[in-house]
Amino acid sequence: EDTLDSQALWHSTAGKRPPQPVAERKRYEALWAKNFQDSEIDYAALDVVRAQTKPAWARCKPAPHVVPLLREQSPFGTSATKSWECPACGELSSMMVHIPKYQVVKEGSFDVHAEYLVVVRLRFVTFGLWRRFKDFQRLADQIVRENKPLDFENTLGSWRCVKRRQKWFRCLEKDYITLKCFLLERFLHDAVFESSSSELFLDFLEIQIPHDDLDDDLRGDAPNLDRRRPDDDGPAADRDARRPRPPRALAATADLAGHNGPPRPPASASLQAN
Repeated sequence: EDTLDSQALWHSTAGKRPPQPVAERKRYEALWAKNFQDSEIDYAALDVVRAQTKPAWARCKPAPHVVPLLREQSPFGTSATKSWECPACGELSSMMVHIPKYQVVKEGSFDVHAEYLVVVRLRFVTFGLWRRFKDFQRLADQIVRENKPLDFENTLGSWRCVKRRQKWFRCLEKDYITLKCFLLERFLHDAVFESSSSELFLDFLEIQIPHDDLDDDLRGDAPNLDRRRPDDDGPAADRDARRPRPPRALAATADLAGHNGPPRPPASASLQAN
């Protein structure tokens, strides 16, 4: 809905414009119809071609209807930002993540679950998508499977805190989901802080980039660097030996959006898994 100022501006300008006369409207509609009739385009054949060349995603079975039952702002939401330096070009690549909202939706006839709005900024692009608890679970499993525990010590500790508050059965109480949203956001913050590049979050954010075309500042590594060891012979090896190695992470800062820090959730609240 527009603001009151915009509505007042519309009423004082376009809102006072007189309606188009009926005869004039019919005359222009007749001109448009004649233009379509005189056109050389076969619209019937064009509809057939469009139906035959419809992309696979459009021919798939439509997704179940989703009805929001509850949508609330997270009272504990803060954003965290981290920057990396590309070893190939030396430019900075930053990533911001936070969970400002959560919702309870009904998908289809029987599936009622909670979702969390994950807002991400990669350099100059900001987008958001709704994630379920199972998506966070897959991210945690990926971290355990592909990395050493000491490299993500705080991240895995935050995830253990999430699992410790998890209930046996699905719970959609407001206080419960609020605490769960806070703990999942803290888990994402720690994962961003301890990661060496934003490539870890590609699957979680549903970003599909061809491996050969993956941008250097997104991957955090250079695709065409000479892979020989410094003790190999040749000018390339000497150049690699003299090249300074960039730090693993240049900056890791939390954007508290005007707060001194996230408030502590109530101790009596409990957390569930979807």
